[in-house]
Amino acid sequence: MATKASTTGDARSTTVSKTLGHALVVGGTGFVGSYMCRILHDRSATTQLSAIDLRPPTEPIDGVDYHFGDITDEIAMRELFERIRPNVVIHTASPHAHGVSKEVMRKVNVDGTATLVKVAQETGVRAFVYTSSASVISDNETDLIYATEDYPLIMGEQQTEYYTTTKVGHCVWMIVGTLRLTIDRQWQKSTSFLKTAHHRIPNSSPAPSGHPVSSAQATSNSCPPC
Repeated sequence: MATKASTTGDARSTTVSKTLGHALVVGGTGFVGSYMCRILHDRSATTQLSAIDLRPPTEPIDGVDYHFGDITDEIAMRELFERIRPNVVIHTASPHAHGVSKEVMRKVNVDGTATLVKVAQETGVRAFVYTSSASVISDNETDLIYATEDYPLIMGEQQTEYYTTTKVGHCVWMIVGTLRLTIDRQWQKSTSFLKTAHHRIPNSSPAPSGHPVSSAQATSNSCPPC
């Protein structure tokens, strides 16, 4: 999808020369999802924009069609997908990393993702974007500075956060990987994975030469069962 900047110089005013078609943002009233809806809307990046979540938005965006439902409810998700027929699904839904039980984390992050992938496959979705988390490359002790996608995953006994395990455990990769194989054959590699995070750039010190943040990252790349 090509982009072009507006003459105002404001990045938020960027427009696109080719659209995504009908995009559905899952978790579209949450923190990440609401920003995604705003960006897609402001850049005119879709022909139709929908969002689904458990709760209504605090600040509705004109032009976004809001739907409500539980992503772990396969019947409800299939009914929604068949009715609105999205071309692209951007999956941002997730419980907060703190304050919820492991059962809820697994139900939403693993079972919910499995439901979305299955329904997307069955209803002709062309592209599926899954938002993971930058915590998958964090040892929860060292700041992520100049981190890149090349950093190895920190899993197994070295990963202290169960939330992170549910976001990138082997079960999640297998679930989304199944959709990747299906969509790649038909739509030329249109499945994506995003690691989302707040980024902090230090005021001084040069960028590292590609070394992991910690020794743990250099040695751990295994995924335990969720």
